[in-house]
Amino acid sequence: MKIYKFRILSSENKDFVRDIEIPDEKRFYDLHMGIQAACDFDFSQMTSFFLSNQAWEKETEISMLEMDEDPDQEEKPHYMKDVRLKDLITKANQRLLYLFDFFSVRMMFIELVEIRTMTPKEAKLNYPICTFAEGKAPEMQIIDDVMNMEDLLPDDFDEFDDDLSEDFENIDDYDL
Repeated sequence: MKIYKFRILSSENKDFVRDIEIPDEKRFYDLHMGIQAACDFDFSQMTSFFLSNQAWEKETEISMLEMDEDPDQEEKPHYMKDVRLKDLITKANQRLLYLFDFFSVRMMFIELVEIRTMTPKEAKLNYPICTFAEGKAPEMQIIDDVMNMEDLLPDDFDEFDDDLSEDFENIDDYDL
């Protein structure tokens, strides 16, 4: 059996780093629980993982909740409780996005930084394990009002917003 070591970063706090180690046989749900515990988040909130490319663009989703399958969908949906890590993650430096706030679309960036063979001593441990923690996790898992969301916007957003308002001042002038 292999041990995967994931490094987790957040764009909201440049000092935030978490390393989580977990056997490759565990499921995405187990990794989710490890991240939630390492960030002191609410385990009951909706989340999803996305496999991503090296440019952090979303690819395959691994969802927490089972949803009705779309017959036109090319790929069968993946659910955290069903999929083992090793089924979709096969090489070092593979990247994932972890959507932890569905309503405000806030994510963490995850990279598989190490794969190693599990030792007999490690086999006795209870996984997942947070082996490194630095910096504060995002303060709120779910931003529930506009006041809190404004805290996350860049300082120059008001200027951008004013420019945007001017551009669409006469929205009735546009043909629909």
